[in-house]
Amino acid sequence: MNPNTKGVIHVHGPVILSGVLRGSITVYAATTGGQTGFVGYGDDLVYAQDPASATCANLLGVISDGDQLILDNTINSPQRANNGGGYQNTYRWADGDDNGMSTSHDFVLHGVTMSRTGTVGVENFSQHPENLQNCNAANSGRGCIRQAGGVIEQVISATYSNKGDGFGENRSVDVCLNTQSPPYFPTTGRYIDNRFYEIDPARYNITTLFQSMQGGY
Repeated sequence: MNPNTKGVIHVHGPVILSGVLRGSITVYAATTGGQTGFVGYGDDLVYAQDPASATCANLLGVISDGDQLILDNTINSPQRANNGGGYQNTYRWADGDDNGMSTSHDFVLHGVTMSRTGTVGVENFSQHPENLQNCNAANSGRGCIRQAGGVIEQVISATYSNKGDGFGENRSVDVCLNTQSPPYFPTTGRYIDNRFYEIDPARYNITTLFQSMQGGY
């Protein structure tokens, strides 16, 4: 453990993320030379405590110069096996269970993501229709993106094509982000509740103005 850490992990080039986070960090994948600042999500990335508990003990920010994509791998999406004579027609999860495991196949992400020049989306979202698990009314095939946090992106991209492929979206707000932010994560600043009174200069009367500002007038 580094007691002098500022809570920022700076990566030169691509990085793959997954696992359980305990604490508050910001990951920044920067484009350096010929290495694009790409973030791939190899599996679920969740807090040690459920964000719904509103304990605000964990916060994650992920910033990238390039895209951030849920990877098309055997953990996040079912694949067709090659039996030596070619690819089988049936898509199967890595555990061989076509009907879903006891835990959902949904992709779960806790945190706020920001792509500075690209998108936050799904790799190969429309290239192979698995038709295994929908997301609500969306004919997505791989399940839902269940994210508690937020998405900031330069380019909006589809996550499924409604043909039994990709992920549908089921995102929610992390209430902790209303008052806190991950370390050094860029914010919009502070909003202040304010009121103003417009005056018609052609009909301006100081006595009428002060009377209108009194309670009960």
